[in-house]
Amino acid sequence: MQRPIILHSITFATAVLVLILCCSPGGQKGKSVLEDSRIRIEVTPSGGLAVSFKRPEGIVPLATGQEAAFLLVDNTGRRLPFGLKSSERFDCPKDDPFGPGQGLRLVLALKEKETPFEGVVLKARLCLYESRPGVVLAGADAEGLTEKVLSSIQGTRFYAMTASADLSEKSLAPYDFYLFQGAVYKWGEWYTKIKLTPDYDAPNWTVKHGEKQIDSGGLPLDYLWTRKAGLALAHIDTVFRVAALPVKVLEDGTVELALEQQSEFLRPDQSGRATGLPVMIGAFSGDYFQALRNYGELLQRGSFRFSTPPADAYEPIWCSWGFERKVVPDDILRTLPEVKNLSVPWVVMDDGYQSSVGCWPLDQKKFPRGDTDMRALVDSIHAAGMKAKLWWVPMNVSPDDPLYAEHPEWVVLDKEGKPKREPWWNVFQLCPALPGVVEQQRALVRRFMTDWDYDGFKMDGSCLDMVAPCYNPAHHHQRPEESCEAVARFFAALKAEAESIKPGCVLEICECGIPQNPFTMAHYNQQVTADPVSSDQVRARIKTFQALLGRKAAPYGDHVELATGPYKGPEVKRESGSDFASTLALGGVIGTKFTTLEEGDVIKNWKKYMGLRSHWQKWFSLYRALRLYEGEYLNLYDIAYDVPETHVVAKGDTLYYGMFAENYAGKAPLRGLKSGVRYTLTEYDNNDRPLGELAGGPEASLDCEFSGHFLVRAAPLP
Repeated sequence: MQRPIILHSITFATAVLVLILCCSPGGQKGKSVLEDSRIRIEVTPSGGLAVSFKRPEGIVPLATGQEAAFLLVDNTGRRLPFGLKSSERFDCPKDDPFGPGQGLRLVLALKEKETPFEGVVLKARLCLYESRPGVVLAGADAEGLTEKVLSSIQGTRFYAMTASADLSEKSLAPYDFYLFQGAVYKWGEWYTKIKLTPDYDAPNWTVKHGEKQIDSGGLPLDYLWTRKAGLALAHIDTVFRVAALPVKVLEDGTVELALEQQSEFLRPDQSGRATGLPVMIGAFSGDYFQALRNYGELLQRGSFRFSTPPADAYEPIWCSWGFERKVVPDDILRTLPEVKNLSVPWVVMDDGYQSSVGCWPLDQKKFPRGDTDMRALVDSIHAAGMKAKLWWVPMNVSPDDPLYAEHPEWVVLDKEGKPKREPWWNVFQLCPALPGVVEQQRALVRRFMTDWDYDGFKMDGSCLDMVAPCYNPAHHHQRPEESCEAVARFFAALKAEAESIKPGCVLEICECGIPQNPFTMAHYNQQVTADPVSSDQVRARIKTFQALLGRKAAPYGDHVELATGPYKGPEVKRESGSDFASTLALGGVIGTKFTTLEEGDVIKNWKKYMGLRSHWQKWFSLYRALRLYEGEYLNLYDIAYDVPETHVVAKGDTLYYGMFAENYAGKAPLRGLKSGVRYTLTEYDNNDRPLGELAGGPEASLDCEFSGHFLVRAAPLP
């Protein structure tokens, strides 16, 4: 009997759908189409997946379906395609967690009989539900995976699709897509908005893989889009899995994407049957927002839920990183009055207080009395009426730390028996699957929050997004990926310990410069744009969090000094920014790492992080007054195609527009204004400068000219 994918129901308002199972005469083709008001997916006779998005004005083809969607890859790299053997339509059972829906059960067999693969059969299930328009939920199980088969293949390649932008717009090259790519590569690279090129080739593993992917983690989701429509593929398991979602432009310009698993990580039962990962295939309009919104909602099932932010998670932040690792307690103490004058509640003790990572001994030159001096610093912050957050790097140990001397066997080792070293902090990763590691790290939480009296944490580093599979023989893992799967449980333990001491504490994870790991988002409550290298990266990443988490997002825009205007390339790093607008206008949390605030032109002194006092006062005051983080981010604009780049936050019937461009002059569309309603417009960051009145409706626009940003409030007239 075919095993169904078991998913927890999600309730939300949606349009009434008409779910259609096409019944064309002539046999197999008519039995192999699923269709609703937004998506059409056909399983072609070749075993391919042809996917289209349905717009009111017509169908937008996305994936051709010409190539087989389900394949094995043998040890030489040769792809062995499976063809469609049979297709059966069915109605979802009455107790289906998603309610009414219809689907296809597929049986697929190798197109050519080859030893030793003759007995391998795939059984797939594709489902459409009235509750989730535009999304197909799928699973594919493999039977006949004997030891001989597993030793003869590199792995599986499922849901392979060939996308071509010119299917709907002949003027486009086949690869003319933008791409959201959730895989981890390296610090500072774009992952939210990548323009594909003819030579694009990304393996997109969820773990460290080869020379390109030196770190692990990220979001297991790809989304390709044009002006007209987009195609998403994601695995939606609630437990981290070792897999890949490769994206590659082929010689003919078309774009391949698929879900791959290495044979090492396929886990068939004694009969040779392996249950595949649950998958989302989606067709949407616009940028990655709807794809991520659906992914985030699907992920939250069973016991998995994203954390709900406490009120304190939306409060502004000052961080000591402006002083970098040279920071001493006096640097923080002499800055406190200026921080307090801005009414900034959070003070972060960042990197530089420790002599090593693991046991976290204090630097004796900075804290000669050890814990007593650290507690005195926190007491001073509290005495000033502020809260203290501590920076640290969990799940890691440096080679010179006493913990490594005591427990060298605790680290994650690769197949060659070598630990992965993170050079920035000179650390190795501790294996989160070991109970001793978890307890040692919980004890650190007790020390930091009880002995030192910190109120929350900034947990930092790309080295804590996801550990690699662990081959350390001392750990006696039954499966090397146990280390990967344990990361979320590790952070759950830290959260439980912290909240037992200080309920409602703010827990931030800053996975430096890389896509954030959704599997740990159940166990911390403040997200961060994590070392953006430009203002447009700040905005793109905040939009990512607003999409993925919805009302559970508390997206910290990171230090304003990192928001430096438009992206100029990975090697151009200019920390001279003062662009609070890129965070505030999107409902994000603002913060800074200034060392001093002064009057006059301070641009020439930016390396000392000297801010302009009046400018900082203006934006922190505006943040407190507007409280846009209490509003709802509305997905009304495409971040890749719409000019000017525009974001909208709604508070009641009032809409707040954030427009961004290096230079813009023209009629900017104001989407979301209701027909039949007149609005008064003001420039809300410029003393509410009047901009006139405007009638709402689909054609509403504002004639404007600006450089950098233009922030507009549209309030309905009584």
